[in-house]
Amino acid sequence: MRVGRYTLTKLIGQGGMAEVWHGHLSSIGGFEREVAVKLLLSQYASDAEFVDMLLDEARIAGSIAHSNVVQVLDVGRDDDRFYLVMEHVAGTDVRGLIRRTTDGRLPLEVALYACSEVARGLEAVHHATVRGVPRKIIHRDISPSNVLVSSSGEIKLADFGIAHAAQRLTRTRVGSVKGKTRYMSPEQLSGQRLDARSDLYSLAVVLAELLVGPSVFPNNDSAPGRSHILAETARAHLPEEVMAVLRNALAPRPEQRPSDAFELGCQCADLLHRWYPGYDGRLLQRYVKMGPGAALPPPSFGPSTLSGASDEAPTRQSGPLGFRRGKEDDHRYAPGTELVPVRRMALVAGSRI
Repeated sequence: MRVGRYTLTKLIGQGGMAEVWHGHLSSIGGFEREVAVKLLLSQYASDAEFVDMLLDEARIAGSIAHSNVVQVLDVGRDDDRFYLVMEHVAGTDVRGLIRRTTDGRLPLEVALYACSEVARGLEAVHHATVRGVPRKIIHRDISPSNVLVSSSGEIKLADFGIAHAAQRLTRTRVGSVKGKTRYMSPEQLSGQRLDARSDLYSLAVVLAELLVGPSVFPNNDSAPGRSHILAETARAHLPEEVMAVLRNALAPRPEQRPSDAFELGCQCADLLHRWYPGYDGRLLQRYVKMGPGAALPPPSFGPSTLSGASDEAPTRQSGPLGFRRGKEDDHRYAPGTELVPVRRMALVAGSRI
C-alpha cells in the first residue's frame, strides 16, 4: 500500500484513531529510508477534530529537534487519508525491557541512564520554539511505553498525541484529564493548569517503577500517590541518594520539585556516573541485546549511601562531576552520555497510537 511518497509494508499497531505502519521512502539514486507512518483511520478522515489532533501532534513534535526525541519527518494527505511520518526506532520500549525481567525491575544503572536521557529530551521539549516563539509544550503522557530504546542503545521519548502546547488547534476542556492515570501528577489528576514540572513528577513515577517493579502501583489503575511510592521504594532498600531524588521530584506541589528537566537529569546522571563511571549507550546496547544477564555488578554502597536521612537531592553543583549549567552545555549532563548520530530509525509496537 502506498500513502503519498511512502510504501507501507507492515502494520505495527492500531489505536482508537490511527494505525501505525512500518514503511519505506525511495527516491532517485537508490536513496532509501525506513520510516513509521501514523495513518488516520478512514472513518475519521472527515472529522475535523480528529484531523486537527493529528495535525497538532505533527506541529508539536515537528518543532523539537533532539536525539532523545522521536523525530517527525513529514505530514501529508493522500486523497482523504491524513498521515504523519516519523523516524523508525529499531528496538523496543522500556516496557519491553521490563517484560524480559523476572521481577519487573531494571538494574540501577539502566534505570538511571534511561531517566537521565528522557530528561535530556524533556529539556528540549519544554524549551522548544518556532521562529523564536516558545511552544510551551508539556508532554502529559510520560510512561515506559512512550520511552523507546533502540538496538544501538539510544533512548527516545515518543508520542505527542496528547501533548499540550501554545497555539494548539484542539483544547482539553477545563477539569478533564488526558493520559495514563498511574503516572499523572496531582495537578494533572485534578484537571488543574499544568506546567513543565508535571512531566517531572511523571518521570519520577517511571523511575520508581523501573527500580521497584509492579509493587509501586496499587492493584488498580489509579495513581499510586507519593506516600505509597516512597514506602515501596524504601522497602526495596534503594540507595538514600536515589530516595532523595524521588522525594524531591514527587513533591506534591510543582514549586517543590526540581526547577526543570535539566536539574532532574543532572541528579540522575550524577548518581549514575558516581556509581558506574563512564556508563553510556554502548553499555545499554549490550543490555538490550543480551538481557538481564548483562547487568553490571552492583557498586559497593557505604553506610551513608544506604541509610542517610537527608532529603536533599543531588544538585547541579553537587557530586563528583560538579555540574554547572551554561550556554555551551544546555543538553549535556556527563561524559559518556552523548549518543552517536541516529543510524537507524523506527517506531516500535507498544507505543500509544
